[in-house]
Amino acid sequence: MTTRRAAQNGFTLIEAIIVIVITGILSAIVAVFITRPVAGYVDASRRAQLTDAADGALRMMGRDIRSALPNSIRVSNNGTDFYLEFLATRAGGRFQQNDACFTSGVGCNQLLTQGSIINNFGAFGANDSIAIFNLYNNQLGDCSINNPSAYCGQNTVAVTGVAGANSDTLNFANTVFLPALGTSPPGDRFQIIDGTQQAVTYACNPAVAGVGASANGTGTLTRQWGYGINPVQAVPPNPPAGGTTALLAQNVSRCTIQYAQGSTENSGLVTIWLELMRNGESVSLNYQVHVSNVP
Repeated sequence: MTTRRAAQNGFTLIEAIIVIVITGILSAIVAVFITRPVAGYVDASRRAQLTDAADGALRMMGRDIRSALPNSIRVSNNGTDFYLEFLATRAGGRFQQNDACFTSGVGCNQLLTQGSIINNFGAFGANDSIAIFNLYNNQLGDCSINNPSAYCGQNTVAVTGVAGANSDTLNFANTVFLPALGTSPPGDRFQIIDGTQQAVTYACNPAVAGVGASANGTGTLTRQWGYGINPVQAVPPNPPAGGTTALLAQNVSRCTIQYAQGSTENSGLVTIWLELMRNGESVSLNYQVHVSNVP
């Protein structure tokens, strides 16, 4: 009796090794062509995220700065750390001329607005105050009466009551606004300092290695508000005491903030240069904000 061995199917060890080698070669070839596009996509995505973060922070700063009390913007720096401070306003308008408010020894305890602030901007806050003819940001810390500064409490007074319809009557403690020349200042303008925000500081503390490095190296851009109004600006990296702080941007590697009063005292220019860096990838944006300093 004869038997026939069934035919055996499958791969030999040599064939399996050949397949593995060929697959490895093909994978290596594919990897060479795919690595760079993938790396490029990751880099582009990282740059887009950094750009979006920087652009969003700068635009927020711009909106804030445009609403600052005229002549209240001031900038201080220590190495690569920068602080930009201003007084936040809720609204503003014109008042009907009242010479007693600017007469030495007389003063006034109310102003009548031209048009209704309440109807246009809503109700006043509990701690809001009136500012008239603010001329100086007290950058030198002298609180001179020749240059009235809201930082020094000059030409500002807390609102104690508001009533009105077509016009508003703003009530406050009897006050003589400077300069006490017996007549209202040009334009008869006033601003309402936001009692919740009060003073606002944007603090840029980059994390930079080497000479001129940030004193605290946090690599952040933050917004601080509601800490009160101080005659002298805080010097970085020590922020003003108190208030609330919110983070606007991380991975800050460098920044510069400059404020130019302009050719006249009625205009100013804030220039902000911000650089963000992450995993060796960096983006830098330059942003300028025109501000009106008409008191």
